[in-house]
Amino acid sequence: MKMDADTSDMLSSARTMVDAVISGKAYTATEMSSLLSGLSEDLEPTMIELLYLYAESIQKSNPAWTMTLETLFNYMINDVLNDSRFESVIDSDMRKTLFEAQETIKDGKSQLVTQQYSRLVITTSYPEEGEETIAFLRSIEEYGNNNLKGKYSLSAILR
Repeated sequence: MKMDADTSDMLSSARTMVDAVISGKAYTATEMSSLLSGLSEDLEPTMIELLYLYAESIQKSNPAWTMTLETLFNYMINDVLNDSRFESVIDSDMRKTLFEAQETIKDGKSQLVTQQYSRLVITTSYPEEGEETIAFLRSIEEYGNNNLKGKYSLSAILR
């Protein structure tokens, strides 16, 4: 019985994959891409590298890790956007959005923190007048006196 070329290629790919599974060999992204080329042309080494990064991040992640919003955007712009492996998943619109968000964060921070001062804006649902509102303002003033050694200014705009 004679096989056509497509059937022969499919069986050859299947055998290669079975051999790979049985051997237990670990493959580089390039080797894995070559191994899987019979399944799809879309599984390029860069895509496999991203899958490897994702798998490693899931295995080694720690739910207690934290990151500031500013640090996240700086990482995205300074590291991820400069990593060629992400070119296929981050389009020009996403790049633009990331740069705009980073600029918004910088502008907002510059309005709140300088060499001379840091500004804290608190929005509450307290009524404009009343004992509860006055008690809240006094608690902020007390915190400032106890923790900021009088080096603060308290302004209240009640709306």
